Amino acid sequence: MGIPVGIDVRDPEVDAGALDRAFARLHWIDAAFSPYRADSEIARLDAGTLALADAAPDVRAVLERCERLRVQTGGRFDVRATGRLDPSGFVKGWAVDSAAAVLAAAGARNLCVHAGGDVLVRGERAPGRPWRIGIQHPRRRDRVAAVLEARDLAVATSGAYERGAHVVDPRTGR
Repeated sequence: MGIPVGIDVRDPEVDAGALDRAFARLHWIDAAFSPYRADSEIARLDAGTLALADAAPDVRAVLERCERLRVQTGGRFDVRATGRLDPSGFVKGWAVDSAAAVLAAAGARNLCVHAGGDVLVRGERAPGRPWRIGIQHPRRRDRVAAVLEARDLAVATSGAYERGAHVVDPRTGR
């Protein structure tokens, strides 16, 4: 996904293999969904060298969900906003959820998965202590705009401080 991903599991009984499986899942998602890799299923679908019917079930399911979101938002969310197929606006959060699901299946109940501006926390960082999620200031890279204390919450942010202007209004192209 071109971003650092971190996982913090606070349950001592969860084996290290669960972390390996979670990261393997994230690597597969990156390989399948990256619009920047010519060999990804998304890039091949966009180029017309892979038929949707031949894509992996997860790829088909994500694109179906993205289409439902396009309809539900009146076109405000559109995986073709830039003129090419790019479901990254949905996939990053979905990838974080997928990694957390792998960990939960292994018995993790107190965890944090973060990928850029997408953070998912479950349970607590310590008994009786919620997770603390810092929200980066949208214009000042060295500042935090807010800190959330949370249990069982997901947060997604996007700003120009990492990739420059990259949020596109599909209705106007701006």
